[in-house]
Amino acid sequence: NNKNSHDVFVKKAMSDKNVAKEFFEANLPQDILSQVDLGTLKQEKENYFDNTLGHGIVDLIYSANFGEDKGYLILLLEHQSTQDYNMPLRIMKYILKICDDYLKKNKGQKIPLIYPILFYGGETKYTAPLSLWSLFNNSERAKAFLTKPIQLVETNNFRKEDIMGRAYFGLMMYFMSRIREKDIFTSLQEVVELINRISNEGNIEYIESILYYVVERADSEKVEGILSEFKKAVTPEHSERLMTIAERLKEQGKEIGIQIG
Repeated sequence: NNKNSHDVFVKKAMSDKNVAKEFFEANLPQDILSQVDLGTLKQEKENYFDNTLGHGIVDLIYSANFGEDKGYLILLLEHQSTQDYNMPLRIMKYILKICDDYLKKNKGQKIPLIYPILFYGGETKYTAPLSLWSLFNNSERAKAFLTKPIQLVETNNFRKEDIMGRAYFGLMMYFMSRIREKDIFTSLQEVVELINRISNEGNIEYIESILYYVVERADSEKVEGILSEFKKAVTPEHSERLMTIAERLKEQGKEIGIQIG
């Protein structure tokens, strides 16, 4: 059919190094072209990830040097009569597949530069989005969110002083930062007042989650003291619920030897 004939012709023509070189000379933005040594242009495996791009897209991959860096020029042939509004997302998924495949085959190495070009052979002018950010309801914020370094939250340097009034979040961070300690009992005693505050606010479910987490990682001989400390910290009504936890722990094979009530 016509689509296949387009694809066959372009793939055949672009396999000629002279055609490919002049194509990129004519169509790469000047700031990109100035970085690429087209004398090192070499066609690589085509149809790299057929299923990723989906129906109607053919890919041609060329390696080239970007100064001292290795890189790829990706040519994506689009001949569908209906333009795809989500094309930038499809292309990004494709590029990420290439990145993932490269890292799997080249352990410990950095990913080469990748520059994509969409080659459209349809009858009408191409009007669908060409930027991934234009698919978001706020393009500027999306670009800022997804191009800056990922926000990192670490537990290993969290201190009691960092809780700063945020008892709920603070206790989660605090116990995650202390959970590998040999004697977590001492750390538990430092935040008894926060556990009491949460119990007085009626949130025993969160306290139970903390207790399970701590007991699961604690040495068996410390479990009795941990349960006792939690019992003292919570309201009388909530201390009754700790009986259920003690029973569950016994069923799981924890020999705690303690009676609560």
